[in-house]
Amino acid sequence: TSVHKMDGFFVDSSTQPFTFYAVEAKSSILPTPKTPAKGHRYGILNQMIESLEKYGAVDERFDFTTVRDILEASFSAGEAAVIRAALFPPGPENLVRLGMAVINESTIDTKDDDFILTEQCPVQFDFRAVTVTDLSALAEAAYNRILKLKG
Repeated sequence: TSVHKMDGFFVDSSTQPFTFYAVEAKSSILPTPKTPAKGHRYGILNQMIESLEKYGAVDERFDFTTVRDILEASFSAGEAAVIRAALFPPGPENLVRLGMAVINESTIDTKDDDFILTEQCPVQFDFRAVTVTDLSALAEAAYNRILKLKG
């Protein structure tokens, strides 16, 4: 679900205990040949680390409250009860902070990999990169599909 500060909050109810994911996601079609900075480390990867650093205990509590308020829309009553209990302070034991970058395949740069693997961040997080052949076209197709569903 969408929350206050994180881009998404997910629960894997197939694990025991449940695994909770607080996701900070960034996407970019850059860099392009016209972009002065050549690499995602100057843009979305740096922004991701800054966002994770600024995400504090108050933000987390607000996000947990937001999720607790809308559980019944996505989970069975039993799952919702377990999740609700886990989201009271101090929060779930099994919380994974996940940084996710979605980029064009043509913009892959090993220097970006080195950056995300070595840049200092006081918040421990996992990282995943999703590469697509044409992010702009994929986004357009996704938005068009949503518009069709809306009617």
